[in-house]
Amino acid sequence: MKYHNIHVVYTREAETADHYIEKTVRRIAKEHDVIVATSDALEQVIIMGQGAHRMSAAGLKEEIESVIEQMKDDYPKQEELIRNYLFDYLEKGYCRRDGASPTWFS
Repeated sequence: MKYHNIHVVYTREAETADHYIEKTVRRIAKEHDVIVATSDALEQVIIMGQGAHRMSAAGLKEEIESVIEQMKDDYPKQEELIRNYLFDYLEKGYCRRDGASPTWFS
C-alpha cells in the first residue's frame, strides 16, 4: 500500500519484517534516499551498512506529532474561514446582460 511517499508492506508468510527491510534497502538505497524506522539496534546497524538512514520508533512518533502540530499552525481552522460570496455584493436591482431577472439562491 502506498500513500504519498510512504509505503506500507505486508510480508509473505514465513518472511520476517527484518528480512524484507534488509532485502529492499539493499535493492533501492543506492538510487533512493531511504529511511527505516526501527528501534532494533542490530537492524539499524545492518540497514546503515547498506546505505539507508535510520530513525527510532520513538523518533518517528515525535516526527509525526511535530508535523501534525505544524499543519495545525499552518492551516486555519474551518470555523475561522471567512466566506466571500459574489451575491453578497450585488445590488438588489441587478439585471443580467440578457435582460432576464437574476436567479437568487439562499
